[in-house]
Amino acid sequence: EGAVKTAFTGNPISFELSSSIGIKTLYGKMDDGTTVSSIASDTIELIDANAAILNSIVINSGDAFTASGTVSVLLNTINTITKYRIGTASDLTSLPWQTYSQATISFASGLSSGALTLYVQVGNTTSESEIKSSTITIVQPVVLSSVSLASGATDFTGLIVPVALTISSGTATHYRLAESTSELSSKAWIVMSDNLSYNFASTGSKTLYAQVKNQVGESAVVSDAITLKAVPV
Repeated sequence: EGAVKTAFTGNPISFELSSSIGIKTLYGKMDDGTTVSSIASDTIELIDANAAILNSIVINSGDAFTASGTVSVLLNTINTITKYRIGTASDLTSLPWQTYSQATISFASGLSSGALTLYVQVGNTTSESEIKSSTITIVQPVVLSSVSLASGATDFTGLIVPVALTISSGTATHYRLAESTSELSSKAWIVMSDNLSYNFASTGSKTLYAQVKNQVGESAVVSDAITLKAVPV
């Protein structure tokens, strides 16, 4: 559309946008009678004040992982919303509408692990929104049942001792080992790998403490004891 030159009287100024719904971009420039500025622009969306609009959904405050298949879902909406429907498939037409009463709802997926993608639509007496989706990954908490030194032996010759971690549930992503619980809590986490070992500093009676973690939490601390003997010269 044609530009209109108007005397500048101070900020802010008002401008009437065209009445059609959608994205609007406004362009402007200024001059002082001698020089003319470069063109600047900004964009805004003109919305229907009566339409049910769903901008986005946020699962568990935006967390990437959860230990539970029951999640909280925040519906970011505009205008009056009276109903919603939610499901795990993109086609929601077969699902019944539910009464909308608050922005955060709870959804029980029934899943115990894996990726969970939720689809949501909202509506009111005049319109229904586009469907929005979001994904979170359900991860089982990791349970460390035991740590075993040198395959459960009571004594071992040498200082570098093989370590076996028995995990009864979940999948560990990291571990840490130490010779006391206080030292363990300050130890850096190490990415899980095969064929673990621990290098003790001296011989004698030793106790090793172990802990693992994954994306949703840390395991309990377990321990094993062993007596280390010097390697014969």
